[in-house]
Amino acid sequence: MNLTEQSYSKLKEYLLSSDIQPETRFSINELSRRLGVGRSPVRDAVIRLTAEGLLESADRSGLRLKPLSRSDLQEIVELREALEPYAARVACSKIDYQQLREMKRLLEAMRNSARKLADSDFQDSNAARDMAISDRRFHEKILDAADNGRLGKIVRNYQLLAGKVRYPSSMTVRHLALTVLEHWRVYTSLVNSSPEGAEFWMMRHARRGGREMMRSFTEVYGTHNGH
Repeated sequence: MNLTEQSYSKLKEYLLSSDIQPETRFSINELSRRLGVGRSPVRDAVIRLTAEGLLESADRSGLRLKPLSRSDLQEIVELREALEPYAARVACSKIDYQQLREMKRLLEAMRNSARKLADSDFQDSNAARDMAISDRRFHEKILDAADNGRLGKIVRNYQLLAGKVRYPSSMTVRHLALTVLEHWRVYTSLVNSSPEGAEFWMMRHARRGGREMMRSFTEVYGTHNGH
C-alpha cells in the first residue's frame, strides 16, 4: 500500500472513530498533524473523499463531513438492507476460524461497552465510542469474509456517511440489548454454517438499525428533508 492509500485509509478510520460532528471544521494541516502524515498525501486523500461525497469545503480553507439529507439517509438504509444480509450469506461459506475468533472478541467488547453505558446512564462517552468501533469492525469482518471488493467499498462508504458519531441513536437499555443479541445471532449462524440464519439475523439487524437511524435523524433535524 503506497503513502496515498495509507493516508486515505488512516483518514477514513479517523473520521469513523472520532467524535466529529457535522458542524466540526478541520483543515488539511490539522489532519496532517493528527495522522502523522505529510500534507501532500493527506490532500490527495481529502480530494478523494470529497469526490466520494464524504467531505466538503467549509468556510475559506476548512473542511467538514458532508451533511446528509433525509432522502440521502433513506437511500443508505435501503442499501444496507439489500447488501449486508447478502454479505452475511456469502461470508458463511468463506469465513475462517481466525475471523470467527476475532468476531467473538468484538462481541465480548461490545457487551462490556454496553454494560458500561447502561451503568453510567449513557454518560460514558468512551464506552459509547468503543461500542461503535467494535460494532463497525464486527461488520467489517463479515465484509472481509465475503471477499467482494466492490461490495466492501460501497458498505464502508455508507458507514462513514451515516456513522453513529454523526447520527447517534437515542440509547436505551433495550436498544443495547437488541444490538448485542442480533450480532450474537449473526455470529452463531456463521459458526454453524447457516447462510439462511446469517442472512435472516442480519436483515433483522439492518431493518431495526435503519428505523433507529431515521428516528435519530428526525430527532436532530425534524421531519424536513434535512440539509
